[in-house]
Amino acid sequence: MPHLDEPDWSEITDIDRLLRPKLPRQLIQPILAALRHKQTLLIEYQPVMPDGIRVRLISPNH
Repeated sequence: MPHLDEPDWSEITDIDRLLRPKLPRQLIQPILAALRHKQTLLIEYQPVMPDGIRVRLISPNH
């Protein structure tokens, strides 16, 4: 396999990380705080593919 012969892997980029949306801190902070305090969250969001608003239950036990 040609990619195994490549001596320099410094050019590898995490594509998944680059494609993730950059969300404003004021949206993320309450979610992270609730999870740290082991609270269950009910989040309403608009998916990338617009087919209506969805609701997701997020539990710190999952």
